[in-house]
Amino acid sequence: MKGMIISRFGRTDARRGGGIYRTAKLSSEALKKNGFHIDEIADKLDHYKVDEHNFIWIYTGDFIQISDRILNNIDPTDIPLIINSGWVPDVNRERWMIETLERYILKFPNLIFNTWTHQAKQIIEDNNKKLRNKIVYLPHIQNINSNLPVKPFIERKGVCIGELGKIQRVSLSSFSPNLLIDKLVEKGFKEDIFTYGQYAEENRKLRKIVKIIPKQDQLSFFETMSNLRAIVWLTDKETFAAPPLELAQLGVIPILPNMPQSLNQYVETSTKFKDENDAAEMIINLLDEQKFKSEQHETLKKIRKIKKEILQNDFYKQIKEIISTKPRGYI
Repeated sequence: MKGMIISRFGRTDARRGGGIYRTAKLSSEALKKNGFHIDEIADKLDHYKVDEHNFIWIYTGDFIQISDRILNNIDPTDIPLIINSGWVPDVNRERWMIETLERYILKFPNLIFNTWTHQAKQIIEDNNKKLRNKIVYLPHIQNINSNLPVKPFIERKGVCIGELGKIQRVSLSSFSPNLLIDKLVEKGFKEDIFTYGQYAEENRKLRKIVKIIPKQDQLSFFETMSNLRAIVWLTDKETFAAPPLELAQLGVIPILPNMPQSLNQYVETSTKFKDENDAAEMIINLLDEQKFKSEQHETLKKIRKIKKEILQNDFYKQIKEIISTKPRGYI
């Protein structure tokens, strides 16, 4: 079988990397291991040849503008054409999905959208009759190495509040990093508060007490972060967030909001914070050694269930099912 993965502009370049690049690579690897020939193509072409492909998967960052341009540059076809929905609990995104179907369904009668969780698929279909039978779940493949060393309570200090560039963007978060910092200070938190720089952002909005970890290679980043007690994830409007998963394998406790589009399925935390005060209280609780050890034990037990090989096999099975059934349906 033959498939085409159209990935975000520039993210087929290993030097730039990023979450989209890594996920596209792991997904392509899953299919190649099971006999597929995969064409991995950057999303900057003026024309995409369908040839003998059995499916096309569009997996981009700027879902609305880029996906629309790509769809205009693909010849009409009835093979399954899957678009990563980039869904977050946002009515505007669902409206875009419906409008895309209405615009292109005659050109691509087997156009469908994928989500990263079963919960997201269910929410979309419950809320929109027009999108029923047009949503498929694909597992977000993670490369979790559970053999990395885990430091004990006594060797840890401090908390990370996420990626510097993202937590300063209101469009990605329902929460204020500065309010969280203020709540921590009010509750007597004396340890360091960190954020990290993925790119070259300046700290223009955060309280000055926040320390910035500069961009590092992955191994150095893991070594630095393994010294922390917890990571608080504030960007609940992000389509997927791998760092809480990656750091959980190091025994760093993930403190998370409700994220049905991603982390609810992949990190089974017992409680989700509802506001900044709630998150601050969870951090303070981790200063108690027994509470920390209990949370760390549960975190490691859950994260070790995530196996790249299992996710890749599930991804392959889902794609094979999509190809065999051709989820045709007009709205």
